[in-house]
Amino acid sequence: MNKIPSRSIRKIVQIGNARGVILPAHWLDYFGLDRGDEIEVITNGNVTITPIKKRNK
Repeated sequence: MNKIPSRSIRKIVQIGNARGVILPAHWLDYFGLDRGDEIEVITNGNVTITPIKKRNK
Protein backbone atom coordinates (compact mmCIF):
# COMPACT_ATOMS: atom_id res chain seq x y z
CA MET A 1 0.00 0.00 0.00
CA ASN A 2 1.32 3.46 -0.89
CA LYS A 3 1.82 5.92 1.93
CA ILE A 4 -0.20 9.08 1.32
CA PRO A 5 1.82 12.28 1.87
CA SER A 6 0.45 14.79 4.33
CA ARG A 7 1.48 17.67 2.06
CA SER A 8 1.90 17.94 -1.69
CA ILE A 9 2.30 20.80 -4.14
CA ARG A 10 -0.13 20.45 -7.08
CA LYS A 11 -0.69 22.75 -10.08
CA ILE A 12 -4.02 24.05 -11.33
CA VAL A 13 -4.49 22.84 -14.91
CA GLN A 14 -6.91 23.63 -17.73
CA ILE A 15 -9.57 20.91 -18.16
CA GLY A 16 -11.80 21.82 -21.10
CA ASN A 17 -13.40 25.18 -20.24
CA ALA A 18 -12.70 24.72 -16.52
CA ARG A 19 -9.65 24.47 -14.28
CA GLY A 20 -8.88 21.74 -11.82
CA VAL A 21 -6.31 19.86 -9.81
CA ILE A 22 -5.17 16.41 -10.92
CA LEU A 23 -4.82 13.88 -8.09
CA PRO A 24 -2.33 11.02 -8.44
CA ALA A 25 -3.85 7.62 -9.26
CA HIS A 26 -2.41 6.03 -6.12
CA TRP A 27 -4.28 8.60 -3.99
CA LEU A 28 -7.54 7.72 -5.73
CA ASP A 29 -6.80 4.01 -5.27
CA TYR A 30 -5.97 4.53 -1.58
CA PHE A 31 -9.29 6.28 -0.92
CA GLY A 32 -11.27 3.97 -3.22
CA LEU A 33 -12.32 6.85 -5.49
CA ASP A 34 -13.14 6.71 -9.19
CA ARG A 35 -14.54 8.96 -11.90
CA GLY A 36 -18.00 10.23 -10.93
CA ASP A 37 -17.56 9.70 -7.18
CA GLU A 38 -18.57 12.62 -4.98
CA ILE A 39 -16.24 14.62 -2.74
CA GLU A 40 -16.94 17.42 -0.29
CA VAL A 41 -15.02 20.68 -0.83
CA ILE A 42 -14.85 23.13 2.08
CA THR A 43 -13.46 26.64 1.53
CA ASN A 44 -12.93 28.63 4.70
CA GLY A 45 -9.58 30.32 4.19
CA ASN A 46 -8.18 26.94 3.17
CA VAL A 47 -9.45 24.36 0.70
CA THR A 48 -10.23 20.94 2.16
CA ILE A 49 -11.29 17.99 -0.03
CA THR A 50 -12.92 15.03 1.71
CA PRO A 51 -14.08 11.80 0.05
CA ILE A 52 -17.80 11.18 0.69
CA LYS A 53 -17.72 7.44 0.24
CA LYS A 54 -15.91 5.36 2.81
CA ARG A 55 -12.51 3.94 2.11
CA ASN A 56 -12.95 0.26 1.28
CA LYS A 57 -9.44 -0.98 2.12
